[in-house]
Amino acid sequence: MALTRSAGARKDGVRGTTPIEVRKAAAARWASTGVVADSASPLVIGTAGFAYSVGNARFVTSRGVSDGVHEFTNDGALSIACPVAPGSGLSRIDIVWVSHPAAGENGDLTSQPILGVSSGTAAASNPAVPSIPTGALELGRNTMTSAATTTASAGNTIAQTAVTAYPRDSRPKAKTDNSGWSSVSSDAGGNITIAHGLGVKPVAFFANITATGTTALVQQLGKVIAGGSDATNISFTTIRSDTGAALVGTIGFYWFATL
Repeated sequence: MALTRSAGARKDGVRGTTPIEVRKAAAARWASTGVVADSASPLVIGTAGFAYSVGNARFVTSRGVSDGVHEFTNDGALSIACPVAPGSGLSRIDIVWVSHPAAGENGDLTSQPILGVSSGTAAASNPAVPSIPTGALELGRNTMTSAATTTASAGNTIAQTAVTAYPRDSRPKAKTDNSGWSSVSSDAGGNITIAHGLGVKPVAFFANITATGTTALVQQLGKVIAGGSDATNISFTTIRSDTGAALVGTIGFYWFATL
């Protein structure tokens, strides 16, 4: 263990600040990696071809504690190609991701940020969820069927799966009255909108979700994806952690908003 130099330390008789020290200094500001809350929503959308479009966003990524964090941005829509639709009767899961390599570290040959798509093996049911590179941040997940003629056409189910990056000391403040919020039915896409009652637009929110009536389903619940909010309502989509598919049905939950 050792002290690290600050991001602005000038070179002395030994050296100046190194890139890893800059990243470790940046890590002091973040409690988690993810997409900064004011990024485009939806972030990943379909296009008129077999490609995905990723909107403007600010990212915080990391390979682990010893790596610090990369803070970087996308300042306009970018397109990333994907394979064409799977064969008749099959479906496939695509994951859109972004990463920031560091030349000379971890075998990286470049420091250019990378936008990519990982595609799982197509199957008639329960298609495989693909892996993404170490340190990459998942932005969106699409289940594509053979009916898709583009990524924007019928035959696609694109979920916004990017987690939110939270600053350190972003202390959650709970709404104490949860009456009427014990269960909510999602629509066919797993989307839920509730009245949060705070009177101001929440910067972020946390939800601890439990499924009502089905114990097995509780074990499969995964991320809660922010869909949008204002001073009255907040919208989100629930997805299953094992398949990435939208969770449809009655969801029991309680939540906290960071003000």
